[in-house]
Amino acid sequence: MNGKIHVSKVPHSAAPLTIHENAADAGSYTFLGESFAVDDQIDPALVKQLQTVMDRYVPLRVKRRYKSPAGTEEVHSYHVIGRYIPEPKEGFEDSYIELTWVPHDFQFPRDKIQALRTLWVPWKQPGHDYQGSPADPEWKRGVPPMPVRPDWWLVDQLAAVRKYFDAVISMDSETGDIQQTESMADKLRQIRDAEDKRDEEVCRQATDEARYRMRHDWRFFKKAADEEKWFPNPQEPKGFLDVNLKGQEE
Repeated sequence: MNGKIHVSKVPHSAAPLTIHENAADAGSYTFLGESFAVDDQIDPALVKQLQTVMDRYVPLRVKRRYKSPAGTEEVHSYHVIGRYIPEPKEGFEDSYIELTWVPHDFQFPRDKIQALRTLWVPWKQPGHDYQGSPADPEWKRGVPPMPVRPDWWLVDQLAAVRKYFDAVISMDSETGDIQQTESMADKLRQIRDAEDKRDEEVCRQATDEARYRMRHDWRFFKKAADEEKWFPNPQEPKGFLDVNLKGQEE
């Protein structure tokens, strides 16, 4: 997962530090708020390459605060694909975000930035596919989404997305509509399918890691409750190793 999760007692919280035997028996998380800033953790070389693919790209980070079932506050951090949009179309002026921090050499007006996509993997909602499958237990409890680390795969993905839309726009300008030739439709379908497959793999890895770490953190919280002693920052797991965890519930 991308970055550490800060955990502390929620100020003025009356919730006792009582931890269930496992996360599945716990109550729900409560979303408390979020704030955006320019991401100063991402590799500058990656940012430079992304800006060659998407002009006016802005690396952002959103920090979302939650109240856990234990009465603690958790701050989860996510990378966000942002963009400087000087003149939004179709009434999207309300989509501008407020930045709490920008570097001194920030090249864009800080009040003209929009957040296009957050790199996270939300838990599965009910009926998310044509099979009408049930929701993940984490979704029912409002567990925060899993973060996805921005890496060089993002360059390939943005390039593919731009290639897809550039092709559609090109056909639209030539024919007046989006009537695709069979060969062009096949190429666009290949681009879309490749990116869907990439997204599915990224989501699967993030989900597996998140569940592993939640089990780890839950054992820490349970020990803190049993010993009636609170440690503000649980230790990080010694790397993600999904051993003998397949098929087990939280």
